[in-house]
Amino acid sequence: MIQFEGVSVVYEGGVRALNGVSVAFPRGETTCLVGASGSGKSTLLRLVNRLVDAQEGRVLLNGQDVRSRDAVEHRRGIGYCVQGGGLLPHLTVAENVSLVPRLLGWAPVKAAAAVERTLGLVRLDPARYGARRAAALSGGERQRVAIARALAADPEVLLLDEPLGALDPHLRETLEDELRDLFRRLRKTVVFVTHDMYTAVRLADWIAVLDGGRLLQFGPPREVVTAPANEQVTALLGRRRADLERALSEAS
Repeated sequence: MIQFEGVSVVYEGGVRALNGVSVAFPRGETTCLVGASGSGKSTLLRLVNRLVDAQEGRVLLNGQDVRSRDAVEHRRGIGYCVQGGGLLPHLTVAENVSLVPRLLGWAPVKAAAAVERTLGLVRLDPARYGARRAAALSGGERQRVAIARALAADPEVLLLDEPLGALDPHLRETLEDELRDLFRRLRKTVVFVTHDMYTAVRLADWIAVLDGGRLLQFGPPREVVTAPANEQVTALLGRRRADLERALSEAS
């Protein structure tokens, strides 16, 4: 579904965010990008919806180079969610969720149906939450609405950049459980950025480990946890092996 072919990205000042990354993410499955801050994981994700363009290599979506399409049109066909949600605070929940369908020219009835459907997917009652202002929501509610907004136009691809990073541990784990079930039901092609290997093991069908702009390992969670490719991957796993083994059991 998503292919990276020898992709390199260099930011202003000569900072090399990605260095010759080649990897393919399977259709209908969840790939988690894991690594320390500055490893290149968010840059790799943003290449997919052209918030960043590569100086070298190609990014293919369904076999088509993403740079061959109009950037705005391309982005409207991809679900995108960031840490904190990125909601427009002056709009209601329903207005936020229906934003992309309205930009795509959907009829009001169809857009309203999308709001009801996707709020239901993230376990928010449309009748209770639809008219609320985004600014009045709790952190967990904002993140649920942001995920609903990303899903509203029924995209094939869903990009989530540290969506749970600002939440407290209990709420984070609750949402991880819900997202894992949601991803398995919808079978979207999901790319999920996290710095937490535990989160990745719980959610992912595939894990890509990055460091210094390079891909260190790509494989299913059990393989990454039980057979790390090198010392850098082992260090990222840290001392939480018992937790990771438990997460593997929960995810299976």
